Amino acid sequence: MSKPPKTTCLDVAEKLLGQGKKQGKERLFTCPNHQDEHPSLSINPEKDVWICRPCNQGGAWWALANWIDPKEQPDKPKTLWDEHLDFYEFCKSAGNELEWLMPPYLARGLVTMLTAKRGIGKSNLAASWVVELAKQGKKVRVIDRDQNESEISRKLMRYVGTETDPNKLPDRGDMSTLWIATRDNAPKVTDKHKWKDFPHDTDLLVIDGWDRNAEGIGEQDSAKPTMAIATLLDVCRKTQSEDSEGKKRGGAAVLVIHNTIKSGAYGRGSGVLSDAADIHIEARDATSFIPSGKGEHWVDELPAQGVGDYQDSSNRRADQETFRLALLTSKYKVAKEIGNKIFELHLPDEGQWGCRDVTDEVVQSGKRAHEEKRQASIDKENKILSKLVEKIRTMADKGNPMKKDKDGVEFLTSRGITVARAR
Repeated sequence: MSKPPKTTCLDVAEKLLGQGKKQGKERLFTCPNHQDEHPSLSINPEKDVWICRPCNQGGAWWALANWIDPKEQPDKPKTLWDEHLDFYEFCKSAGNELEWLMPPYLARGLVTMLTAKRGIGKSNLAASWVVELAKQGKKVRVIDRDQNESEISRKLMRYVGTETDPNKLPDRGDMSTLWIATRDNAPKVTDKHKWKDFPHDTDLLVIDGWDRNAEGIGEQDSAKPTMAIATLLDVCRKTQSEDSEGKKRGGAAVLVIHNTIKSGAYGRGSGVLSDAADIHIEARDATSFIPSGKGEHWVDELPAQGVGDYQDSSNRRADQETFRLALLTSKYKVAKEIGNKIFELHLPDEGQWGCRDVTDEVVQSGKRAHEEKRQASIDKENKILSKLVEKIRTMADKGNPMKKDKDGVEFLTSRGITVARAR
């Protein structure tokens, strides 16, 4: 469809004031708003602007039409500034509730960043979320430029619970809303042009492996990561669709999976990604972890995650089919801070894979362990005290009463009682 012809200042003047008089590159017209014996309303056709110096007025064509004849009231072309909303329109349009897909981590219109060291299982956790949402009919797109296609399909099929043989897949059903793109057909986040066609009705976009999806960005870059992040923000902030009632919904939820450096201290790159994220989650290995139960802050008791602790982590996870990840929320811009959680990944050699929240179980096991340890200490102390009483009686029968500071304290401390407790 061809665009309508553009209205110009000269079109308006000739329609309302006649042909005017040509003078060099300009056309002069008699201004209707002052006694204009010598035409002073000047139009520059090349620049498409007008000015009447005696009246100190000028501008674009719609201003000219209104100046000559206020009854005209032409529609002023819309600009970006005309799209700004006043306070009431803005609040009504924005709404006051997030549309959560996987509370408290994934919501439409938000960027969630999941970071951890390589090989800890963060992609497996994300895959379980992807399958769960797809089974609910949510439209999910996974961009993975890192892993090979067979590994991606095997992982997803295990969570779905189907045969890992592609030829034995069931008929299309509850997984028909999940799309996967790999290196061959996945646009890099730095290629903003290709992201302009991103499907507006997507519920969740997963970027598995930020490093591979943002290739060409160095660790010390700042400008390029900013451009890449702008792509994601356009997806989740600007992309909108309508629900069944015709109301506008926020853009897609975005989950970015990102590797930290070896120490686990911070993410690769300049930190721009972390700054832009609405939610930042750090995944830590919690396999075989049982807190002491002495307090509520079990996070402080998690195994160390530094470079030198890799072997300990490997030993804890060796020959196991069940692993645990602690998700620690270091940034949460959308509401008050949330509690940290522990998820268990069950990845048997045969059968369906699964993921579940075991936070309460771990906390309770820690409390039980603490209580069992406390009770064992009491039982041990009672046995020692019984022997002490027996020793006191024996020494008294022999006419050699036990001395508290010398004999009694020495007897107790030799059996593991602290000096302070013995006294």
